[in-house]
Amino acid sequence: MFNPGFYDEDDPMAMYQQLRRGGAPRRFDEYFRCYPIAMLPGPDREDANHGGKVFLPPSALDKLTRLHITYPMLFELINGAKDGRKTHAGVLEFIAEEGKIYLPYWLMQTLLLEPGDLIQVKSTDLPLGTFIKLQPQDSSFLEISDPKAVLENAFRNFSCLTKGDVFTFAYNDNQYAIEVLETKPPHASNAICTLETDLSVDFAPPVGYEEPKRASGTSTPRSGKGVMAGKGGTLHSHGTMAQAINYAAIAPSATTAAAGAKATSSNFLTSGHKLNSKKGSKAPTPQASTPVAGQSTNAPPPTVRRTNGPQPLRLPPGKLFFGYEVKPVKGKEGDEKKDESKHFEGSGQTLRKKKDNK
Repeated sequence: MFNPGFYDEDDPMAMYQQLRRGGAPRRFDEYFRCYPIAMLPGPDREDANHGGKVFLPPSALDKLTRLHITYPMLFELINGAKDGRKTHAGVLEFIAEEGKIYLPYWLMQTLLLEPGDLIQVKSTDLPLGTFIKLQPQDSSFLEISDPKAVLENAFRNFSCLTKGDVFTFAYNDNQYAIEVLETKPPHASNAICTLETDLSVDFAPPVGYEEPKRASGTSTPRSGKGVMAGKGGTLHSHGTMAQAINYAAIAPSATTAAAGAKATSSNFLTSGHKLNSKKGSKAPTPQASTPVAGQSTNAPPPTVRRTNGPQPLRLPPGKLFFGYEVKPVKGKEGDEKKDESKHFEGSGQTLRKKKDNK
């Protein structure tokens, strides 16, 4: 990819083509005082602070136009005071004060710059990227549900990326830092252009991330009931709802109900006594109980556990009870009609008597 407005110092063919046209190599090369975007006058530009583009003065646009440098305008940023430390960036707007350049804060950290330091800005040309490998700097990046869509939106604020850069982007009021580990195609500048290209992205494990250890073998719970963890929480192997709440004891079947009724009626199997008994009939005289040494005559009755009545609900966590099974009582239709007809068995009578027919 060759731009006739300038040449790449690391590309001999581009330099040869430029010299063949008879013109001297032209390239934008200026020095500016650098400041973070947060100090740029005007409204707050939070998105620009997490992008890869800078703000230049209007005079830079005039010079770039005279040099016939076309879109995309990419620049090499060099900090000569730190052993020529460099990276690459694009341009967002030409609204900075003359002699000043405003950079995202992560770019200033990459170049080891302080507000007011001098920085060299050179126009350059980068190949279109085909592959990039990234490494999140914190394991919280794994909490993003759709990292592909999030990165596609974040890359809209970038024109190029350089190997070794640690750029930042904001998502859901959180700030994430990602390091560029590898770029393709290979280039002397170790940078690629991310505009209007299909870019394949690969991820390395985040810094400080440890894979969960898998337990060897299968452990059996002491209670004998298996417990399995699922996406919705802990699942207990209690079986159906009827088994979980002991439905057989709460609402017994017809056979069990009959047996329970019989057991209940056994409390009233003693013979009855009439108040208006016939003369000559002798009622049995109750015999006094003989006290036994060491025992109380008023001993409490034995505790009897009820098995035919409702039992207290003891439901496991996460389960609800919606009532008992309703079984309608089946009756004879003839008996119901007979009972209804009893209300209308009387003979009708009239107040006006019939006249005798003569």
